[in-house]
This record gives sequence, structure tokens and C-alpha cells, in this order.
Amino acid sequence: MSAGTDKAGDSGAAMVEFAIVFPLQLLVFLLGLQLCLIIIGKQIVNWSAFCATRAEVVGESPEDAAALACIPIGGASTSGGSFTPAAMPGWEGGAPDLEILSQRAKEKVQVEVVESTSSGTGRAVVRVRFAFEMMVPLANWVIYYGLDGFNPGLVHFGSVQGSGSIPDDAVATVIGGVPHLILTEESVIAALNPKPNQPGHDIVEEP
Repeated sequence: MSAGTDKAGDSGAAMVEFAIVFPLQLLVFLLGLQLCLIIIGKQIVNWSAFCATRAEVVGESPEDAAALACIPIGGASTSGGSFTPAAMPGWEGGAPDLEILSQRAKEKVQVEVVESTSSGTGRAVVRVRFAFEMMVPLANWVIYYGLDGFNPGLVHFGSVQGSGSIPDDAVATVIGGVPHLILTEESVIAALNPKPNQPGHDIVEEP
């Protein structure tokens, strides 16, 4: 066999190996990228749980606080529903773009006040569940159907229809045709004023 034939054979073998290995390498890369985004999303949901708990302590809306904190991971997909924008004091009519983004985040957030400052326990406990959009192509559906294989019946193929409507047992769902992972975080803050039916904080004025 000539040297030219050997080189052609080596080149053909390399092309076959590339065709076999490259899709697997690409999938591993995309999965790694999506998992990194999920970790970031979990940190933001953790922060949103703290914001919601803090809002509960000072008498503001925990739902709005959680939605505002989740704006960076609100994603692009929606269920097409209509949602009241999250608002903060002094924000009236000042940031229409943020209002749109807050509506998108509010669509995907569920806030549960486990313990209120008015309960007399001396603390506030708030749990936040957020439908995190998995936007990395291919990897998002691999994770979605992988979860369905490990958790039969806990992956809901259907759109979330608004704040508070995420199924209690859901680990993933689909919104606007895009798979979403349900991230859950809980925060606890001690209230400075644990008396029933009293605001969470006293106002302290300097002498």
C-alpha cells in the first residue's frame, strides 16, 4: 500500500472519529454551560427569598420583592398572561422597562409566607419557588427529560398560569415552549418587634 493511500486512510479515520466524538463533546459543553447558569439562578433565587422575607418584616409586599430580585433571571418566554407589575416605593411610572421585566419575573415566581411577623414567633419565614428558564439549546431538553426519567410525574408539561400556580410537587415545567426548572429557596429573618399585629421594625430616630 502506498504512502498516499495510508494518508488518505488516516484522514478518513480521523473524520469518522470527529463525527462520533464532536456531538458528544458539544453536548457535554452545553450541559456544563446550562448547569453553571442553574447555579447562578439558584443564588439569585436565594437572594430573592431574603428580599421577600425582609419585605414581610417591614410590611411591604413579599411577592413584589421576590419578583424584583428575580428580574435578572426572568428569561424571555412567557405564558402570554397578564400580570400586575411588581413595584417598589417611589417607583410609580418611573421605569416602564423594569415594569415589563418585573411582570415577566412575577409570572414565574411563587411566594409562600411560612411564618409572619404577626404570628408572635419573633421571626419571618418566606419560601420562594421560581420557574428558571433553561435557555441553552439541546441541554435544556436533555435535563428536562432526564428529570422526568428520575422523577416520573413530577415534571409537568404545561405552562404556569401565574404567580402561585406552580404545582407543589413540580421539579420542572414548560412555559412558552421552553423548559423551566423549579428552584426553591427559603429565608428566615428575626423580627425586631415580635408582638402580634405589629410592624416588624421600630423606627429609631437620632437624638
